[in-house]
Amino acid sequence: MMTYIALLRAINVGGNNLIKMADLKVICGELGFENVRTYIQSGNVAFESVETDKVAMGVKMSEAIAASYGFTPPVFVLDKADLQVALDGLDLDFVEEKFVYFYFLEQAATHAKIDEIEALLKPDNGFKLADKLFYLHCAEGAGKSKLAAKIDRLLGVKTTARNLRTVKKLIELAG
Repeated sequence: MMTYIALLRAINVGGNNLIKMADLKVICGELGFENVRTYIQSGNVAFESVETDKVAMGVKMSEAIAASYGFTPPVFVLDKADLQVALDGLDLDFVEEKFVYFYFLEQAATHAKIDEIEALLKPDNGFKLADKLFYLHCAEGAGKSKLAAKIDRLLGVKTTARNLRTVKKLIELAG
């Protein structure tokens, strides 16, 4: 069995798409995933599975949530190596980890609007686009960033974001 991390997009944010983590663990167990554990309320799930198709596991989880809750969150399934590659690829200058964000992309952003991204970037911030990852240092926090609010449109793909602290914790959770 291999350990995977599922990142659910836009659940338990602003009072929308609410799922209790205990209920999410049950859903994952019903899908045949084992040793299911969650981290914070924003949709981070570690589990073990004999399956190897990460996209298919994400689709199954998303469909199961839709059947129970009536909304279909995108689910990005990664393994520890994916998370470690993401962490190792970080080379932005920053002071606080909580203001460094990893945007995991559904697919490579081949049509990213880099000029528009750069135009929205504040002087003390930075970004890097690499394959299926977009790194953002946003010193004022993503909640106050015009760039962060428009990132899916500017990259042209669906994303889900986690800050550096969370990525490090998820690597720990993956074992």
